[in-house]
Amino acid sequence: MRDYGRIHTKFWEQPEISELSLEGRLLAVYLLTSQHSNMLGCYRLSTGYVMDDLRLPHDTAEAAFAELETMGFLHRCRATGWVLLPKYLKYNPVENPNQAKAALKLVDKVPSKAAFIPALQASIQRYGGKYVHTLLSSPLFAVAVVGQSGGADAACPGWDASLRSPAHSTASEMGASHHPAAGQGVGTVPEQAKIREGAHEGLDDGAGQGCSKGSANSSGKASGKGSVKGSSKGYPNQEQEQEQEQEQDTVPDSSELLERDGGMRAGSRGARLSIQELPPDWRAFATKTRPELDADFCWEKFRDYWVAVPGAKGRKIDWAATWRNFVRNEFSRGGSHGHAARQHHESATDRRSRINAELIAEGLRAAGSEMD
Repeated sequence: MRDYGRIHTKFWEQPEISELSLEGRLLAVYLLTSQHSNMLGCYRLSTGYVMDDLRLPHDTAEAAFAELETMGFLHRCRATGWVLLPKYLKYNPVENPNQAKAALKLVDKVPSKAAFIPALQASIQRYGGKYVHTLLSSPLFAVAVVGQSGGADAACPGWDASLRSPAHSTASEMGASHHPAAGQGVGTVPEQAKIREGAHEGLDDGAGQGCSKGSANSSGKASGKGSVKGSSKGYPNQEQEQEQEQEQDTVPDSSELLERDGGMRAGSRGARLSIQELPPDWRAFATKTRPELDADFCWEKFRDYWVAVPGAKGRKIDWAATWRNFVRNEFSRGGSHGHAARQHHESATDRRSRINAELIAEGLRAAGSEMD
């Protein structure tokens, strides 16, 4: 659930909005800002939610929905209870790769039986910007193209076939040869896995930045580069499998673990602790420096503490140095780790009590020796 939703001032300047009834304008604002909305502008919204939140009777709520559908502000699927705001991405565009990944997950949640799938495709094509290929890589659109007669081209007037994503091309081209029944999406899953993984790679490597410069250029950069990487990752050959087995048999040291997991010297801001098990060289340092300590117990205490620390305090530039400092200052499970540590943590009152007890014990020993 989002914490807030925004409405541009141009919203109130549109003639279509001013011509709506009071309930229609209220519902439009609710669709843009309610707790049910998301960054895609496509989500499940039942009439009951609207009636309860806006205190509207059923007939009034349905009439407001009809107004917005008539003016094209809203697409509604009564069978699934989902709604789509086709121009939402125009005023709330995807701004970075992390948002693109989050939006792709929202696309995957849309029911494949929703009646507005072609309109969602057209909306992403028109307003998806440089992340259009990433969002269109969802298997949702492949199923829609294979399962619908005529595909999205005929179902949605706003659909531009020149911007067809790799997922669409794969589904439509393979549908006739691999599927005796046109409504089935079976057989495109491996291809979709490769395409989608490639889309993620293109996103991470910056390949998706060329998407807004033209369909041909973006297709060559995003889908071509991503498909090669995706296929190599999705279907490793025998040499790759052998290399993976050798890597599993070799125990990496702490520097390899931390660098691979982003936990060591990850820029000036540092990184959070990401390794799961105590590295061998860290264990060796603890055993050599503080043999009286239980290295495994100290590691559990160390990791639980730093994983729970929030914000910037939980980020370190060098976790190995943090571990060494922790071991040097750590108490043993018996309660202390030497005379120096006891004096360092001993209060003035405890020190006086200890000295008095030592003096009394010394006096008793001296008296006993004189009696003997």
